[in-house]
Amino acid sequence: MYPDPLANAVKQQKVTQISINAAASDVATFQNLPAKYRIKSITAYDASTGLGASAATLGIFTAAAGGGSAVVAATLLTALSATSKLSDLTLALANDVRTESTLYIRNVVAHGSAATISLYLEYVDLT
Repeated sequence: MYPDPLANAVKQQKVTQISINAAASDVATFQNLPAKYRIKSITAYDASTGLGASAATLGIFTAAAGGGSAVVAATLLTALSATSKLSDLTLALANDVRTESTLYIRNVVAHGSAATISLYLEYVDLT
């Protein structure tokens, strides 16, 4: 078994205190991404309240206003049923090399009252 030449290229970004009570709005971004990268995972965590019964949905897109390609299609956040829970979001573009320097986090359906989450992005820098 040979060592992975990209092992040291794994990087992370996190965005905290993302409001999920602003329907059809870009609520945050992952910024300053490298010229070429592969997304390994995006994890939702740190909900300010339990979302087990919430209709709140969130998506991540390559352009503002839900445009471009969906990196994560609009997904329910019910797995965050308690403030101690986390959820790995399903990647729509898991095997693509990405080149966008910014990814847009969009609150598609609002929670209905004040609530926030955090997102953790893990990617491999291919530059």
